[in-house]
Amino acid sequence: MLEPNTVAFFYSGTTVAAVVEALARPVRSTLTVATNSLAGIDEVSRWDSPHLVVIGGVNLAEYMAFVGPQTVRSVQELNAGVAVVGCDGLSAEGGLTTPHPRRPEVGAIIHRHSPAAMTMAVLGWDLPLILTGMVEATGGEVRCAP
Repeated sequence: MLEPNTVAFFYSGTTVAAVVEALARPVRSTLTVATNSLAGIDEVSRWDSPHLVVIGGVNLAEYMAFVGPQTVRSVQELNAGVAVVGCDGLSAEGGLTTPHPRRPEVGAIIHRHSPAAMTMAVLGWDLPLILTGMVEATGGEVRCAP
């Protein structure tokens, strides 16, 4: 799913941050990461020669993420081939859910604008390898953040 030279948007949240951290070195070297996540920015900035696009806005400290109108505009203009989106819940009626009212707007927009998306919601469980793209991108199971 994360092909060489792909632009991928990584949403905020501990699960998505764990996926970013678990990305295999060969994937890291050709991947352009766009994110509104402070944890994602911190991780990618440690890579050798990272390709990083920071999506700014209003800092939502408890989620370590940028949100708000500036973030929404930037995400709407982003041309990401893949979106990796975390959420607190997922339902047919409500779509992606989270307890904070300003957080889901970014995830909903990027999910609509990307030709491929992975949505993750966990209950403290490690992410099993269920998609070929996850195996290729991470090289193994993604451990859940404590």
